[in-house]
Amino acid sequence: MIRIILLSISITFISACASSSHVMIGGKRTPIPMTEVKVYKEEPESFDVIATIDASSKHSLAFTRQQKLNTTLARLKKEAANLGANGIILGTIKEEKVSVPMTQPNGTTTYTTGLHKTAQATAIYVNNE
Repeated sequence: MIRIILLSISITFISACASSSHVMIGGKRTPIPMTEVKVYKEEPESFDVIATIDASSKHSLAFTRQQKLNTTLARLKKEAANLGANGIILGTIKEEKVSVPMTQPNGTTTYTTGLHKTAQATAIYVNNE
């Protein structure tokens, strides 16, 4: 019984920490290395849509805005690569305020405001690559 409870808690925790997700539109392909995923600002000539994907810099060790953007883009590419997409068409990129808990030396917790990046994209398979 304790194993089931611990497993349930672990699954809930891991799900809550997810930093990317997708909604399938087309068919999933064989996963590829994320280094093979290209980022497009505009639609290429010939492609198939695989999914819409979301990612954020939340739960990362990125501090600067550029590091947060790089983390978010890397997470988009990783999610796309896992779906077999060889490209992503960038959509919206936003900064969102988050409340960050900080434990003080006396044991009390205070909260400060931080920022993380979020982004949406369309995972695609570009034909004739």
